[in-house]
Amino acid sequence: MNEIEAVRAIGDLSISALLVVVLWQGLKRFDRLLDLVIRLAARSKLSTDEIEQIRKDVFGSNGSRK
Repeated sequence: MNEIEAVRAIGDLSISALLVVVLWQGLKRFDRLLDLVIRLAARSKLSTDEIEQIRKDVFGSNGSRK
């Protein structure tokens, strides 16, 4: 491996690490937003069935076991 290939490899790794950090931060913010929506729905005068329907609409099939 010569110097140019080493520099390219380091550049690729740093870009990948940066993308992972950006995605992780985005997921954390989405999780907080989703938690806020669910809390507000729970505090409103919605029935438990309506709240569960909102959760199903938001989560879809994510997290369901088959």
